[in-house]
Amino acid sequence: MENDKVTSPADLANFSNPIASIFAQPTTAAEWEQYVLTEDQLHSFRENGYVAGIRIMSEEQVDLLNTELVR
Repeated sequence: MENDKVTSPADLANFSNPIASIFAQPTTAAEWEQYVLTEDQLHSFRENGYVAGIRIMSEEQVDLLNTELVR
């Protein structure tokens, strides 16, 4: 992942697929298991309309995006 660079095309509206490889999508049911919500999370969503405390990016991904923002 250290060689991945995030580059932005002129108009992202023209793309319906990922434009970088920093966000790998799970390909098997086992890989998706980590994203299954708990009963408490489902209850919280039903009550509040959102689920808090879910990590959506690794520290490496955040660092890469921060590096690109500084450029």
